[in-house]
Amino acid sequence: MKDLHNKRVAVVATNGFEESELTEPVKALRDAGTEAVIVSTQAEPIQAFKHYQPSITLDVDTTFDERGLTNTMPCCFLEAP
Repeated sequence: MKDLHNKRVAVVATNGFEESELTEPVKALRDAGTEAVIVSTQAEPIQAFKHYQPSITLDVDTTFDERGLTNTMPCCFLEAP
């Protein structure tokens, strides 16, 4: 992974996400030195699922409203290895 120290990454999630599809990338980003910030539509903790069953809840760092992003369309860019 490229040097990501001192970079801030917004990770967009809301209720119903697959646990490993958020927790593993966030851990990898943080291990690489980024400030991975979980952004959601709500301030309350969000519910994860593991194979269609509710699992953990995660705290949200900020919301679209708090950041003034109410009219923003989230976008995800993935880079293949």
